[in-house]
Amino acid sequence: MKILITGTTGFIGGHLLRYFAAQEHEIIAWSRSKKAPEGLEKYAEYTAVDLLEKVSPLKVDACIHCAGYANDIGNWATFYQNNVQTTVNLFEAVDSPQWINVSSSSVYPLLSVAIKEDDVDEHNFSSHYGRSKYEAEQWMRKHMSSSQSIISLRPRGVYGTNDRVLLPRILKQGKKGSVQLPGGGKVKLSMTHISNFVQAVDLALQSQRPGFHVYNVADEEPYILSDIFQRVNEGYLDKEVVVKNVSANLVRTLIKISSFFGKPFPLTMQAFDYITTPSIINIDKIKKELGYRPATNFHKEVKGITDWARRVPADKLYAGHKDLAWLF
Repeated sequence: MKILITGTTGFIGGHLLRYFAAQEHEIIAWSRSKKAPEGLEKYAEYTAVDLLEKVSPLKVDACIHCAGYANDIGNWATFYQNNVQTTVNLFEAVDSPQWINVSSSSVYPLLSVAIKEDDVDEHNFSSHYGRSKYEAEQWMRKHMSSSQSIISLRPRGVYGTNDRVLLPRILKQGKKGSVQLPGGGKVKLSMTHISNFVQAVDLALQSQRPGFHVYNVADEEPYILSDIFQRVNEGYLDKEVVVKNVSANLVRTLIKISSFFGKPFPLTMQAFDYITTPSIINIDKIKKELGYRPATNFHKEVKGITDWARRVPADKLYAGHKDLAWLF
């Protein structure tokens, strides 16, 4: 197959590029970066494409759309331009019968029950990011042809080697040998190892089902947040790390005060909500309809992740440098 993958200089796009190139597909790699990271071009033809600008027409067998702006900082205009308008520009330029859209479980409100695909509340988005990912989905649904296959995947907390978002944040918390978490981090949440997500994308491509379909993607079982922070930091530092309980009410108040005065604070309110509210997504639908079976989990992968992190220069690691997606 001739497959276009967007966002290939990033964590998820980079893993997908390497995987599908190894399956001997013809890969076209697009990203905004003017220069391809070292090593990328041995896997695919790379083109620097800014999806906010006019996109040259292209015909492919499938498009995997990973490019986007994932952050807990920014106004609505930023998220709309980088997640909705970019999707519109891409979809209008690329002729493809099959699309895999990398969405997010952030489209859901914060609920204490296992979240299913229909649990979106269009009047209650927990973040600009979640709203923008949902609006991008809905635009594709509205403008697709009857013969096209579009599958939108909603992972929760994708992690693994080459991660430059979650892993740096977790490690920065434990630099001094302890981790402070509101409520002690005693919440359950779903996460998605990158290899499990790659499996979901592969199954979605194989299905070739006409119509618009949405699936949650996660590891088989949820985790306790404090366990994640403790084990990652202990593996990286090679010493015992203590998780300390900080009053959630106190942290919430400090965030509000800092925001009111325009002062920086280590946590945004969105990040605070994510680490203090249980967030478990139900994966029954993708298991039933696509045959998804998560092959690994955090407990199996944590050593490989921390071994990789220890090879990375500390300044790049803690900063979440863009190079992390293609290092080693």
